[in-house]
Amino acid sequence: MILQMADAYNGIATVAQEEIIEELRNLLVEGEFVSRWGLVETYHRAGQLILENELPIEETAKAVGKSKRLVYAWCAFVKKYPSLDDIEGGKAVSWTRLYKKLLPAHKEKPVLEDRIEKFLEKYNPALTAKEKEMVHDALIEWEENG
Repeated sequence: MILQMADAYNGIATVAQEEIIEELRNLLVEGEFVSRWGLVETYHRAGQLILENELPIEETAKAVGKSKRLVYAWCAFVKKYPSLDDIEGGKAVSWTRLYKKLLPAHKEKPVLEDRIEKFLEKYNPALTAKEKEMVHDALIEWEENG
């Protein structure tokens, strides 16, 4: 890689430059892991606090400035994985992966889910299933990220 960069500048990569590039790669991998795992730990602890103190999801979500769906997911996460040691995946684990693939399906859909389904049925009946899924995902992301 650095050799390609060096060629582009009519230079020659040194062993020291190769070592620096390798150090940068390792630094980035570790930093990304710490960031992803930190979010997993944070959301797990948040779910624990909510469940331990029997806080209502809707009011808690408003109080902390997060969506009901996300707060619900924290609680579902803790119920499925009471201990973080139960999670498999090593450095590949992320909140997104846990949220999308490992959490059980919501038995009671949050109000937002119901509203989106009604909206899609009423105002967009001609959309294909794939298009409806894309609109659904975009609306959820918009709701969660503001």
